[in-house]
Amino acid sequence: AQESRGLGDVYKRQSLYGIYVKSALTAVDGNHWRLLIYNTILAILFLLPVVFVSGEITELEPVLNSINTDTLMMILLTGLFGFAINIALFMQIRYTSPLTNSISGTAKACVQTLLGVIFFRNEISNLNALGIFLVIAGSAWYSQIRYKEMQQADKALKTAK
Repeated sequence: AQESRGLGDVYKRQSLYGIYVKSALTAVDGNHWRLLIYNTILAILFLLPVVFVSGEITELEPVLNSINTDTLMMILLTGLFGFAINIALFMQIRYTSPLTNSISGTAKACVQTLLGVIFFRNEISNLNALGIFLVIAGSAWYSQIRYKEMQQADKALKTAK
């Protein structure tokens, strides 16, 4: 039987990616800019052949021929936002931990769902609402614990000096 590939699988991959980024940051002396450059180069090297082998290049040609200025600007804007998100992700992992990144990502997704319920009247079940509440409450609790740990570490550093 094939196992379910739902949201849990996405969060597992996100968590593993966070751990990979943390270890890769140590390989580039904590320089998130170098890591981003290496990631970009590797993505191009691995994905470019896939475009040709899969036949997607024939699907891409008509699209490229019909691009207008507005579409090109939207593509560039999307690329800039993707770049900014990667930098934010690398910096968050560098200064905190993969676990903190994973928890904040999950909380962000729940807040987005909650905003959809509030502003767009999206319907959710009681179980979904309970899940959203538990994630947001658990994330707030985790943040409070981490904040206290950081305060204690700062206090210990100041007394050691």
